[in-house]
Amino acid sequence: FQRVSSVQIEAVVGPEIGRGFLSVDLHSLRERLEAIDWVERATVWRRWPGTLSVAITEHTAAARWGSSGLLNVAGVLFTQDSRHSFPELPLLEGPPGSEHRVAELYLAIRDRLADAQLTLTTLRMDQRGALSFSLSGGQEIRVGREALDTRLERFFAISMPAMAGQLDQIEFIDLRYSNGFSVGWLSQPENRLAINTELF
Repeated sequence: FQRVSSVQIEAVVGPEIGRGFLSVDLHSLRERLEAIDWVERATVWRRWPGTLSVAITEHTAAARWGSSGLLNVAGVLFTQDSRHSFPELPLLEGPPGSEHRVAELYLAIRDRLADAQLTLTTLRMDQRGALSFSLSGGQEIRVGREALDTRLERFFAISMPAMAGQLDQIEFIDLRYSNGFSVGWLSQPENRLAINTELF
């Protein structure tokens, strides 16, 4: 992973050194250090008789955001212009300002998928708030924009167990129904199986 460079830190700290040991505004310096990409937290303190010490805690990248952004494990967009693509990280997308909500959904879905030995590769929220995600096997799960928690619970409690043995034959699972879901099959794209969860 990309790391904070000493050059970036020196560019912020350097101008302060000439102002004198006691004249440095530690609070302002800390804020400017925390504005550097990848810096999650900075601690700045004086060590007598004349040393200024800086400790940096870096963000841990948990997911890609859009074309070049990165989210940390708390769902905070900490850089919008990453120099590396990090293809091993899942891709999250959504309207500006939705980063935290999309990250929350990702974290909730990821852990439950991991329990089922499945991996999420992409999670998208469109401009209307409709959610969909893709699995590493290529399956698309269409959740929609209403009753997200209920539909996701239906996916994990009913859809996934019902389709577990046939997942490699599935193109998509559509959860955008009030009390059921439909399945699109890879072998017969025109064939859609609709399942009413009231039967379960």
